[in-house]
Amino acid sequence: MSNGGTSSGGDDVATDRTLVGGELATDRTVDGIGIASDQTLVGADPASADTAAHGRTLPQVGRLPPAAAPPLFESERYEVVRRLGAGGFGVVYAVRDKERGDRQLALKLLRHLDPEALYRFKQEFRSLADLRHPSLVRLHELHAEGESWFFTMDLVNGSDFLRHVRGGSAGEAKHVSGEAAFKRLRAALAGLGEGLAALHDAGKLHRDVKPSNVLVEHDTRRVVLIDFGLVLEGAEGRAGTEQLAGTVEYMAPEQTSGKPMTGAVDCYAVGAMLYEALTGALPFSGTLLEVVSRKNSEDAHDPREAAPHAPDDLAELCRELLSRDPDARPSAHEIIDRAAAPGQRPAPISASRRRRRPSEMATSLAGASVAAASADVLVGREGETARLLSALEQSRQRALALRLEGPSGIGKSALLAQFLATAAREHEAVVLAGRCHERESVPYKALDRAIDALCQHLLARDTKSVHSLLPRHIKAAAQIFPVLRRVRAVSGFSRDGDDDSATPPDPQEMRTRAFGALRELLSRIAEHAPMVLAIDDLQWGDVDSSRLLGELLRAPGAPRLLLVVAYHPHERETNPALRALLSSFERAAVEQHVMQLGPLEPGAARTMAERLLEGPLAEHASKLASDSDGNPLLLAALVDQLLRDGDAARVTAASVEELLAHTLQGLDDAPRRLLEVTCAAGRPLHIDLAARVADVDDSAAALDALRLVNLVARRADAHIEPLHLAVRRSTLAALPDERRAEVHLGLAAALSDSGVEIDHQQLAYHYREAGEHARAADAAWRAADDAAAALAFERAAEL
Repeated sequence: MSNGGTSSGGDDVATDRTLVGGELATDRTVDGIGIASDQTLVGADPASADTAAHGRTLPQVGRLPPAAAPPLFESERYEVVRRLGAGGFGVVYAVRDKERGDRQLALKLLRHLDPEALYRFKQEFRSLADLRHPSLVRLHELHAEGESWFFTMDLVNGSDFLRHVRGGSAGEAKHVSGEAAFKRLRAALAGLGEGLAALHDAGKLHRDVKPSNVLVEHDTRRVVLIDFGLVLEGAEGRAGTEQLAGTVEYMAPEQTSGKPMTGAVDCYAVGAMLYEALTGALPFSGTLLEVVSRKNSEDAHDPREAAPHAPDDLAELCRELLSRDPDARPSAHEIIDRAAAPGQRPAPISASRRRRRPSEMATSLAGASVAAASADVLVGREGETARLLSALEQSRQRALALRLEGPSGIGKSALLAQFLATAAREHEAVVLAGRCHERESVPYKALDRAIDALCQHLLARDTKSVHSLLPRHIKAAAQIFPVLRRVRAVSGFSRDGDDDSATPPDPQEMRTRAFGALRELLSRIAEHAPMVLAIDDLQWGDVDSSRLLGELLRAPGAPRLLLVVAYHPHERETNPALRALLSSFERAAVEQHVMQLGPLEPGAARTMAERLLEGPLAEHASKLASDSDGNPLLLAALVDQLLRDGDAARVTAASVEELLAHTLQGLDDAPRRLLEVTCAAGRPLHIDLAARVADVDDSAAALDALRLVNLVARRADAHIEPLHLAVRRSTLAALPDERRAEVHLGLAAALSDSGVEIDHQQLAYHYREAGEHARAADAAWRAADDAAAALAFERAAEL
């Protein structure tokens, strides 16, 4: 990796102009959090910090003297290698992950625990944590260690967009010229379009697309969109009520005028980048206010006026992208198509299928492809939805807890999302929704997102009404959940008898006060409107959160709300968070109900397939619905396979095992080996043991690859298993005899050497499948002895 360059002893500060709440900022901090040199120049060449025509200077990346930049934190897991960049609120390091074989990553650290900065920091991670696409930077884990909050991401070794298309030159005001340069420009433009299409299809806006936030890898020429500090969720058509933020030269007119924002704001930024690449200058120049005013009142010049050499098709694309009318701008998908040279463009694709094109499709670790998951396809759950709404009505009289149980892929999250939307829209309920994430290690992780939602609810109210809701010890709650201090009435709270200005000497007393304050605050809000507190994927939660939930609903005097928790039932007896929840509910005398979510009925599965397929392909819905056995996630995977394959006759004639075999053929070696071991195990297997048998160094990446194509599920106890029985059958059927024996022998050896109590019955199975009959017989005798010792006489006789 090339990281030479200028060194500096302090924060790297740039002079490009950015907006912070409508005011001019001199550093590269777009809204007080997203530092331009953090993700922007992660692993980038120092010289790739471009100097644009208007004279801004981007920060240089380099190794700093040890005394000049000591690490701001210490971690047992991550070893700091060097600092990559910094700004007013954060710093980014290159680190080694000692738990993952010294794998090199980038680590973004929140320097100051400011409530607003913390909220945005978490949003930045959570907006992309589950999204996977080659043109989006991959985020890994979010951590809180003491006062330090940080997350890790891929270390991208590349140059920024302009430096790459210019052929490595960072010269000032240099335009692209020559056949080779235009070829690079077209490829980079298409790659950027791929990333934005994936982001927009997932319902997100970037809002800070600019050359330094687009990297091109040196070795693969892969384009990677980075720095999501300003990302907006569900922002299609959203009015610009957010804090005015972004880099002025690349902001669309509607970003500065308060008009609704769509994906067109990011496409405008692409137009500005394209103009800069073609001409060596930006479309508009002048003071900050002049640039903002001109963007809203003038059309940008045709780039051919300044660069007659520019290809006509790229110049026309640039002109359209810079249109003041958002509806007139080409979409991200159109950018992909039009980046290609004339005569090399793909055939037009129908609008109904355009967003499902595999090359442009992002996938989510939380479920099937975003294209499938984002469609309005929830069917067959009318009874469950009615039951949830009935529970909400009952909660107006007393607190209720509803436990939603179901295996992976059965549709718990989709049902919960639809219910919450209905509750908010039709019943005007206050919805505090959260989700436990397997790659988050933060205090009270099960409640953290719900508290963020509570904070947003309070911010939407006027200060007087908020103050009337606040309990005496609200500052104690803000000690545990610092984002509450985003609310001005909380940060400035003062009431007679309030003694929370200083932290009580007893941590347990502080916790008691905090729990009581939250309970009282929720009670006061619930007096005026229905309230739902919903937590998805609780199996990834924590014991502290489970105990807090029990305390919140403790009778008598519990807030009149509905608590809905969703989780995988097979972990109910062993998972610490789930066991703590059930124990807390029992101690607190919480009224609770259980809803078991099963497979879709055949008619509902068929309807779901029809809605996912649309058009002429919908005639194949019955076959795919039957093959899925009513599992929505498997059905979505089969639909995706049909859309990718394009040969409807072949796909629908094949069995589900044959379709899955086609998916297996597209796996890289490491994920395929991990899948083989997982399926051969015959029961859930710890990820570390599976990776060791499969000889996979980066188990996290291999596991992500399998989960993205809906082949494997990961449990909270770090065990993995095939998502569906059909996956196991297909994988084992494709294994040659020699490879099958090798896998089983490896599993037997690993189980023998695992350091835990040996399951001789499982050992006998693997030796038998490996053809080691003598060892299998010996293990079987030992299994019989184990059973006899446990007084399992019938099982011992059978063995």
